[in-house]
Amino acid sequence: MRIPGHQNSVDSFAFSPDGRVLASASDDRTIRVWNVADGSLRHVIYAHQSKIESIAFSPDGKTIVSGDKERQLAFSHVETGRLLCRVDLLDRWRDLDIAPEAPWISELRFSPDGTRILAAIFQTGYIVLNGPPPQP
Repeated sequence: MRIPGHQNSVDSFAFSPDGRVLASASDDRTIRVWNVADGSLRHVIYAHQSKIESIAFSPDGKTIVSGDKERQLAFSHVETGRLLCRVDLLDRWRDLDIAPEAPWISELRFSPDGTRILAAIFQTGYIVLNGPPPQP
């Protein structure tokens, strides 16, 4: 199945834990959320001002976390496409004595229980963060 829609290259994609939803993230700064069964578009999420490098679903399938070139994390609600919050990791960089021009978020993963998020920093290391509050 071909799923058109992004205006630039797709850098990351993820299936929801139940396999019914696919999310794709692109250099066009959008996240697109698709129904796997028929390929229909559910939402376009505008959560970033720069290229999105990685996305992941929470274990309960209700939240998508995304990370971009400017070291911003965004949390979005899967069912509504609503942006829940943003987190600027640049402040965390300073705490870890990493230069502000350090590389971007290259990968994101939730812990199995959804309470933690691992943000891999390209060629640098990683940061472990508390996960988002549970969504209704």
